[in-house]
Amino acid sequence: MSTAWKLSPYFKPLQIPAAMAYTFFKSMDHETLFMQVLELREYEEDKAKLELGKAVAELERIKRLLQEVAQNRVKANLSRKDTTDVIILMNIENYIIGLDAKKEKLLEELVIDVKSVVKVNKGGRQRRYSAIVVVGDRKGKVGLGIGKANEVPDAIKKAIQDANKKLITIPLIDGRTVAHEAIGHAGAARVIIKPAAAGTGVIAGGSVRAILELAGIRDVVSKSLGARTKLNMATAALNALKSIKTAEQVAALRGKTVEEILG
Repeated sequence: MSTAWKLSPYFKPLQIPAAMAYTFFKSMDHETLFMQVLELREYEEDKAKLELGKAVAELERIKRLLQEVAQNRVKANLSRKDTTDVIILMNIENYIIGLDAKKEKLLEELVIDVKSVVKVNKGGRQRRYSAIVVVGDRKGKVGLGIGKANEVPDAIKKAIQDANKKLITIPLIDGRTVAHEAIGHAGAARVIIKPAAAGTGVIAGGSVRAILELAGIRDVVSKSLGARTKLNMATAALNALKSIKTAEQVAALRGKTVEEILG
C-alpha cells in the first residue's frame, strides 16, 4: 500500500565549509560551544519527535479505517454466499472491489499543526507539545481537537480524542456542497464559505481546506480574512459550517413550508 506521507531524515549533517566552521568554533569558549551543541541536539530531537508524532497519528487512523474496511468486506462475502442472483453477485463484487480500492486511499493529512512550548522554571527547561487535529468521515461529519502533552505522539492522540468528542454533522446538498453562504468567526479570523457548482472543487487553503475536505464538501468557495493562525482559521471554518441550516430547519424557524422557502 502506497503512503501519502514520507518521514524526513531525523538527523542531517551540517552543510558548513570546513574553514568557516573552524574559525567559528575557535572563536567560542568551551561553555558557549557546549551550549550551542546542546541546542542543536534539542532542535534535531524536536524535528524527529514532530515527524514521529505525525506518523503515529496516521497509523492510528489507518488502523481504524482498515478495521472498518475489513468488517464491511466480511459482510459482503457473507451476502455473496446467501444469493445466486447474478446481478446481486455482480453488485457485491463491485462493492468489494471498491473496498479494496479504498485501502489505497486511506492516507491523508489529519494533523494541522504541532508546535512546542518551552517553559523555564527552577528545575530547568520543560518542553511541552500542542497538536491540532481535524477528523471527519467525508460524509458530513467533522471535528476539530486540541491536545497537549510532554511528548508529540501523546499530544496528537489527545487531539484526536478531543476531535472525536466534538464531531458535528453538516447538511450537504447532493452530497457535495453546502446549502447556503455562511460566515464563521474565531478571534480575529473570519472565514466566508459559499456553495459552488459541480466541478468547482474546494477553493480554500491551509487548515480551512482540511476542515472542508474531511467534512465531505467537494465543491465550495471560501475566503479567509483577518488573523491567519491555523487554529483560528480552522475554528472559524468550523463555526461557519455549524451555522449552516437545511431548508426544513429554515422553514420551521420562519413558520413556512419547505416549498415556500425554496420558492
